[in-house]
Amino acid sequence: MVRTRIDARTGARARSGPINGYLLIRPTTKRSQWTSCGCSLYGWPSIGGVIIRESCDLVELRYLGFDPLDVPVMRLENQDDEDEFCRLLKKIGGKWWTSEQRRQDVIMERWPPHRRPNREELLEVYVGWPKAGAVLVLEGDSSLISVETGMLRMVTEMEERCHLLRNKLGAVFYEDPDSYTGFEGLGPRKISHDEDDEDDEDEEDKEESNHEQAVSGQGQGRQAKDGKCVCC
Repeated sequence: MVRTRIDARTGARARSGPINGYLLIRPTTKRSQWTSCGCSLYGWPSIGGVIIRESCDLVELRYLGFDPLDVPVMRLENQDDEDEFCRLLKKIGGKWWTSEQRRQDVIMERWPPHRRPNREELLEVYVGWPKAGAVLVLEGDSSLISVETGMLRMVTEMEERCHLLRNKLGAVFYEDPDSYTGFEGLGPRKISHDEDDEDDEDEEDKEESNHEQAVSGQGQGRQAKDGKCVCC
């Protein structure tokens, strides 16, 4: 059953429905949403879609100029100001999505066959901004990136974060932050279709290799015992 309620602060309607328990689709005026894992932030760019930074840690919230115990709940009314916030959100790893629903579909692995996640949607990004300049970026497929990134939630200062990223987690150092494509524009990163096609080919090669190994294994199972074929 899907229920509709009125947000007491905005008067906007919000729908809720069950997804592995409960999911609340909130109005597109929200800035933040708390969960047991932290505070997720939302930016609403003029080009459409939504930029989301999942479960921000203390250092990320402070980088944005937020009081961690009093994070704004509503977006900025002026769209130019909101766009500027969106750019800042991308600088701590915020990711652009076509919609909140698409994000949920990818997280819950329930996308339709013709809309499997692209590389950008599966990418997890952690960013550090050293006082001396430049930027440190750790990124990778969300299913493969090290669980040791959890250590980033234990630090309280950006310099500590940068030390972890560089010396413990193997982040890439960009002397010129503009050379990292993840900060470009208000929309998704420009990843060529060729790169996604290469990923498809890699998956197909793996499936073909697994099939050949399975067939080979079956053949070996029919090898002769004491010089006689088992199948005879």
